[in-house]
Amino acid sequence: MKDFSKYETIFRDLSINKFIVSTKDDEYGFHILDELEAKGFIIESQKSVFKLSQKGFEVVESGSYQEYLRKLNNENNKSEKIKELEAEKTQREIEKLKYEESIRGLTEDIQRLSQKNLKLQNLQIIYTFIGVIGGFIISILAEKWLSIIQLIIKYLWM
Repeated sequence: MKDFSKYETIFRDLSINKFIVSTKDDEYGFHILDELEAKGFIIESQKSVFKLSQKGFEVVESGSYQEYLRKLNNENNKSEKIKELEAEKTQREIEKLKYEESIRGLTEDIQRLSQKNLKLQNLQIIYTFIGVIGGFIISILAEKWLSIIQLIIKYLWM
């Protein structure tokens, strides 16, 4: 694990004094100041005079550089989790749309088949009615068959 004690010293001194003056051979180490400046935690306001930047104030508010890195890592993890959840939500919305589309297709099939079934039922009613009337006529003719034949013969001989 990286030693952040030099960083902590710089942030502590900057939070107390509002600025530090540094040369290449002083206690802070010029390479550390360059590194912090490159990362945007401090700014060089004058030659070798460094102040906290906005990011530097965030480190001081966090309490330590390590705590700042932990919070930053947690925020990155949260943003990754949010992206994953948004992707999952989008996928579920796509699945929902496909499901609703299939339901619409099935509903149209049901309506079409219901109409076809209604037409067939109407034809069945008509054929049943014709059959009943035909049966009634045939039963009357069968019952009166002999009488009709006798009438026909009687009229033919006359």
